[in-house]
Amino acid sequence: MKKTLFAASVLFCMGVNAREYSICTWQDDATSAISFTYDDGCPNQYKTVVPMMNRYNLRGTFYTITDWADNGSAIGWDQLREMSKSGHEIGSHTITHPNSVGAEELIVAKQKIEKEIGVPCISIAYPYCNYPRDQKALESSYISGRICNQVIMPNNTTDYYRISSDICGTQGPLKTFADFQKRFEQARDVKGWCILLIHEIDNGSGYSPVKSTELDPTFSYLDQHRKDYWTDTFANISLYLRERNSSSVSEVSSSRKKVVLSVTAGLDQEIYNYPLTLCFEQPKGWKNVSASQGGHEVKSWVENGKVYVYAVPDAGNVELKKSR
Repeated sequence: MKKTLFAASVLFCMGVNAREYSICTWQDDATSAISFTYDDGCPNQYKTVVPMMNRYNLRGTFYTITDWADNGSAIGWDQLREMSKSGHEIGSHTITHPNSVGAEELIVAKQKIEKEIGVPCISIAYPYCNYPRDQKALESSYISGRICNQVIMPNNTTDYYRISSDICGTQGPLKTFADFQKRFEQARDVKGWCILLIHEIDNGSGYSPVKSTELDPTFSYLDQHRKDYWTDTFANISLYLRERNSSSVSEVSSSRKKVVLSVTAGLDQEIYNYPLTLCFEQPKGWKNVSASQGGHEVKSWVENGKVYVYAVPDAGNVELKKSR
């Protein structure tokens, strides 16, 4: 799907002409997006999954129940802080995991996580996948929320608080590496976002266990197919999606050796500061590029006839220069 890039609309990254600038559907122009989300803070997630994901340089989202982290019945705060420092997201699964979630469970859980972890908590997984009854508190506290409708999310969704997921393990349809690979390929075919919902690992006492022997080849597969699948936290992909849907790109100036771009979204920069991937057709003679935004070097590269560059909306002009 393409949209012409005027005002706040987005031209996705495929087949653009010279001096037409686009925002890639997913980071690094990957075909689809994948998120691993883990609920309830089962100790085997920390013991088994985190080292495994770290080994493949993949990052997941771990939804903690704050009372359980406090009383020792789930992954504790020291371990959660360690996970966060490794790049994993610590998201909210409320205070007590109630069947019906009100404002206090939304707001106080977020505050507790931010106090303990020291970084913003911006996404939530609803207990029992039940949408909270206080929508105002939800939307003022988080940028996205996860349900479990077994649906691959379309890449142009704007329903940020009903992001679906696939239940994994003994109680869900996805149990083996073969199941996961098939689901990823379905996401790739529609250029969508696949979110996996996992609880227990191996022989713990938690809900719907998944065997780590099935996860290891799954992580290896994603590591080997990064052009097909951008694997990242629920929060990072939510940020990218919301920024992309709100951003516009315009040319400030251009010459044979330099291009200056403006990227604007009008969002709260304290939250929406995740880099988008921009691209345009490779100018004649531009074999290599260097780039900066707001005076700081940013990632840029040339590949398959296109120039790519990272850019944070509303963080200053992006300057790309031809380099040897």
